[in-house]
Amino acid sequence: MTIKDLEKQFGSLSPYDSGECSAFIRSLYAARNGREISTLALMGFLDKMISGFAKRGKTLCQRAPLLSATGRAELTLYGKTAAAAMLVSHSSRSQSELRSKAILFLEYASALVRTDYDFVEAAIDVVSYPVTDIGIDWKTVEDATSLDVIAYKLISGIRFDRSRPDYFQYAGKGKVSCHKGVLSVCSSEVGEAGAKAYGLYGGRVEVLTRNSRDERLKSSEQRDIDALTEFSTTFLRNQQSYGKGKTTSRDYQPGDIVDIRMVERAGTICGATLDRISPLVGEIVEEELIHGTRTSDVLSYVFEDDVIMETEVVEAGESPRFSIKEAYTSFAVKAAENHHRNNTVFEAKVTRLRKDISRVNWMTPFGFGGISILEDGDDVKVGEVRVMTVKNIQGSTGSPFINLGAPWYGVNPDNVVRFPSDEDVLAGFLTTVDKVDMLRKTAAEVGKAEDAEVVSSLATILARRSESLPSMERYKALMTALFMRTAIGDAEGVALLEKDLYYSRSLLSYAQGKRIAANADRLDQGERSDIIKILLLQDAPEVDLLAFVGSLPPSSFARKVGSLVAGARISQEFPDEVKADGEDVRRKVCELLGVLDEYLPVAEIRTGKYGSESHDVEFKSSYVFRNDGQGADLDRQGRGQVFEAVCGFLNADGGTLYLGVGDSGDPITAESYGLKADMKWLTENYMSVNALRTRQLGHPVPKADSLDHYVLFLNAEKELYFKESLQGNITIEVTEDADAIRITVSPAEYEIAYLYPDTERHDGIAYVRDGGRTVPMTRVQKERRLAGLKKVGKEVGFVVAIQEAIDGHRKLIFRGYASGNSGEVRDRFVVPVNLFYNDENVYCFDLEAHQYKQFRLHRISSIDADVDDPVYTLPLVAPKESDVFRWLNEGGRQYHVKLRMEVGAKNYLLEEYSCACKLPKDELYEDADGTWILDTTVNGLGAVRRFYLGLADKIEILESEDSEELKEDITKYVRKNIV
Repeated sequence: MTIKDLEKQFGSLSPYDSGECSAFIRSLYAARNGREISTLALMGFLDKMISGFAKRGKTLCQRAPLLSATGRAELTLYGKTAAAAMLVSHSSRSQSELRSKAILFLEYASALVRTDYDFVEAAIDVVSYPVTDIGIDWKTVEDATSLDVIAYKLISGIRFDRSRPDYFQYAGKGKVSCHKGVLSVCSSEVGEAGAKAYGLYGGRVEVLTRNSRDERLKSSEQRDIDALTEFSTTFLRNQQSYGKGKTTSRDYQPGDIVDIRMVERAGTICGATLDRISPLVGEIVEEELIHGTRTSDVLSYVFEDDVIMETEVVEAGESPRFSIKEAYTSFAVKAAENHHRNNTVFEAKVTRLRKDISRVNWMTPFGFGGISILEDGDDVKVGEVRVMTVKNIQGSTGSPFINLGAPWYGVNPDNVVRFPSDEDVLAGFLTTVDKVDMLRKTAAEVGKAEDAEVVSSLATILARRSESLPSMERYKALMTALFMRTAIGDAEGVALLEKDLYYSRSLLSYAQGKRIAANADRLDQGERSDIIKILLLQDAPEVDLLAFVGSLPPSSFARKVGSLVAGARISQEFPDEVKADGEDVRRKVCELLGVLDEYLPVAEIRTGKYGSESHDVEFKSSYVFRNDGQGADLDRQGRGQVFEAVCGFLNADGGTLYLGVGDSGDPITAESYGLKADMKWLTENYMSVNALRTRQLGHPVPKADSLDHYVLFLNAEKELYFKESLQGNITIEVTEDADAIRITVSPAEYEIAYLYPDTERHDGIAYVRDGGRTVPMTRVQKERRLAGLKKVGKEVGFVVAIQEAIDGHRKLIFRGYASGNSGEVRDRFVVPVNLFYNDENVYCFDLEAHQYKQFRLHRISSIDADVDDPVYTLPLVAPKESDVFRWLNEGGRQYHVKLRMEVGAKNYLLEEYSCACKLPKDELYEDADGTWILDTTVNGLGAVRRFYLGLADKIEILESEDSEELKEDITKYVRKNIV
């Protein structure tokens, strides 16, 4: 039996044939007990087979509920192979191999075995403690036709040495650790200040957060699905910002193993630890390293900045001492064994002569020292070089003997290894700082990848075994698995778990009488998607619900659920004709969906009329009065609370804000607070409010003396604080029962939303939702948001830098700006004033030309900001309005143009000048004959002339007060440049 025989047998296996699988296990057993294959080679073969399937195996495990027969057969085969590898590893006493194979087996078994075994607790113990007995034998693995029996014997028979707990930790986006049988997951460094958000499996799994004063932690302790989802959102956001603290210097203790760099101190060669913060510098102990070779013999070939790895700290403190004995002994014995095996002949140099015991000490060209017997009459001298070879090696630890002697056979001088220069003698023992850093980085990356595999397996086991838990605990287990996969950056695993979580969360929301988030499209088409669509349609017109339920296969589970929901809906519509208790039906549906344990009757549902606050729902009691009871403050409360939240929704996934609603979710009916108090104050103070807003907006605002007029007033406020391009994303209306005002916000898809103090559009701040809070966006968040916007070109990446410079009145450098007028490509030093024309152009004060100019963003190669440059007070107020052709109003004359365009010219206008689509209907409209009329005011004739000349056969200049001047301008241009 050879490795090739095993590879051939494994390659021909059919996962469906249990007989072939059993025969393969028998072959492994024979190979384990035979002499033809070493244990190391057998473990290498099993590793190769298992690792080749690892990627597919993880995918199959994550999709466990939807596994095909082929997938189940494959997992069974490789699960048995992992069990066999456990037996080989256990017999070889390799704990690391045994741990990895045991975790892998539990991962595969968790996806297949439906019996309620404690896979999670077993997996945590495997990571936490050394395994002393695995509880399975070769016969069990050979006879098993599935993984059930192997799993049962493993879980019931595995034993651990709990007196020697291991400590496992993975730090990535958050931290995952196992210690003393507890799996901990946290989103940040928590230490003693951390607090447990929730636990699972009797405390064997715990999720930690920052501190008990965090309101989101309190939410996680509740059984309310909305509050728990809010906690999950916050936890995931914290994971994204997770980072290690600053590196601090170590407190070294005797016995520590360190790497040291050679340094000179007072003429003596000393060692300094490779500590970036405060290296420890100390003396290297003089001692015998191997027989005949002392520290001083070796250090004579060591130079400043050489590095000796794995050096022992003998004494710590202010006067540390290091020993290189263990590191040098290990190196010398291995090097000597290699040259003894190859019968290498080399020159060696005499380092010490002891005639009293007839011994000569040598240094070889390979850096290891040796000894030989001084023959009678041999006149050898210190420093002399002779041809030698390794005779034998006695011992490998302590102070071993490396015995040298002259070759007993003839030597070809060309085959003798010459004694090198002093700098090269210890080349195999010494290294450099750069090489140490590279080795450390490689080891860290390999170790982190292996640890990530452990976290991935634990997350899979936790997610798959959650099916046996109560529904809320199941949701928490899935959520914990999501945190773990986020920590290791497993995007595919996160995407799959998000689907599981959405489905689980939707069922719990239904059971608790909450609103279900309308994201059914995130589920793959299938039964789960059908069920969510049914639950979403329960409040839709009954014709839509009945049509969808009727389209489902008659015998399907989704059809059964849908029929019950439809029956309850019909009973509500026709209570006299159809008798059905809606609560009984909902209870039955919850039982079918596996969430009966979280069912709440309508009478016990505690959320208010408008539900509860979440990441996409916000309640505000007032637009006028501050929350701290300090009276009316339109700027702080209206702009600073209501429209800040609106801005946050614009920069997130949208949301809904209810004005006049308390924290409970119910509308405020009191006269002294809420909407009634707002309208009273706004009516009494209308003259002052209207005067202020008229100055800011350029037109009066409505008096908010009724809910409808209040909505009109808020629409004017919206106009004050947001750019025109975003106002269509914000819909303000009175609720159906006229007891609150609803502000519905759709996300900004083409730009980052800024909240401005007024229509000047300076000093704006971009906000975003952070769980249930609204916070200013960081620069990183802005850049990420820009990357996800629609129609993002190179120039859009400049918008953040330009907008920040506008808000701070700072200088920018437009690198490699290609001018359309001069044809030059050079850097421009400017102070931006405002972005305009869909953020395609920017109006700036040119610091070299000392005048205002407009620049096209797409002509800029890159932008540099100078944050240390002074704040600029500009000499003039820059004009801001541009016409349809992007010409700015410089305060000069404007022209009225009227053009008749064929469809081709109209299309070119819309494609070349993107803001043309935003012209009012009376400035761009279709005429009765199918042509299009452009009737607008422009800030100059040059752009109109260029537009006309490019499409003269498709454009007619119609009569206006400036039409003759336009024709004359075109004629002069043609005569000058063409005729």
